[in-house]
This record gives sequence, structure tokens and C-alpha cells, in this order.
Amino acid sequence: MSGSSSISTQCASFALSLAHEASIIISLRLLDTGMARDVSGVVRITRGGTEVGESLHDMEEHEYLYQVGDNGVRVFERGQ
Repeated sequence: MSGSSSISTQCASFALSLAHEASIIISLRLLDTGMARDVSGVVRITRGGTEVGESLHDMEEHEYLYQVGDNGVRVFERGQ
């Protein structure tokens, strides 16, 4: 295959450009410590690279835990 960019490099570049253009970014990741019975991963809500309006200027960034189960997904704060 010729060229210096693989499809994974192109996808990463595209995702990064979307993050710079977004006003809010919602990301999901698995736990750093591995699997847990009562928690599947972390939802992180942050400001993006573009601010739209004054209401987002003071937006606080948050992290929540989530659990995927048979009946759907449950989102909660740490310690709940």
C-alpha cells in the first residue's frame, strides 16, 4: 500500500478535527483498573475547542460512571 497515512491515522486525524470544532465533547472509556461487576466505564463531558454562546463559557467538566446491564445503561456519580 502506497502513501504515508494508514486508515487509522486518517480516522484519528478526523476525530481530532471534530473535537476542535465541537462545543461539547462526550467521551466513553473503560475503567483504567479493568473490569468491575458494578461499573462498566466512565462518561466524561468536557468543553470542546469551539465555544458557542456565553452559557458554555462557564460550563463545568464532569465525569460519571456507567454500568451496562440487561435492562439498559445506568449512569451515576462516584460514591452513589
